[in-house]
Amino acid sequence: MPVALTPSTPFTVTTDKVRMFLRDYAASAGVLTDGQGNLIIDDVQFKEDEMLNAVDMAISSFNCMTPVSSYSRENFPNEYLLLIGTVRFLMMSESFHQIRNQVGAQDGDVQPAGVYEKGNLYLSLANLLRGEWQELSRALKNQYNMEAGYGFIGSGYSYVGRRGRFL
Repeated sequence: MPVALTPSTPFTVTTDKVRMFLRDYAASAGVLTDGQGNLIIDDVQFKEDEMLNAVDMAISSFNCMTPVSSYSRENFPNEYLLLIGTVRFLMMSESFHQIRNQVGAQDGDVQPAGVYEKGNLYLSLANLLRGEWQELSRALKNQYNMEAGYGFIGSGYSYVGRRGRFL
């Protein structure tokens, strides 16, 4: 008989964990050394409310997959899956922002310089994360669905013998 273990504390994806995964730190914050922070902007790229919204969207997306579930931030079953889903939504959102604000500028004989020209890069990252997220989500949903169906299903064909013994 398999043993199902549940964590005593719920999995939580904090904004710090998302920032660590994305390496989203202000260059002046001194969190990372050797120029590993955001060099172009002197701030974090994603604000806390954007991250919390992405967490909610990842949970909502997972919940609408069949079989339909009703998880929340407090009881989501897998931390890594929630992290990947959160980052996926952040990348999609940023790709919309980049594409909407894309503009190029050229002055004289200088190479054209674009502003917000990374839309396709963000979109390809979102698609990469989407593939992993969907594969893991489907596997987890299938596992939970099979575990919920484990047990005894009665049948009229289970009657055996004259003494009334049921299987």
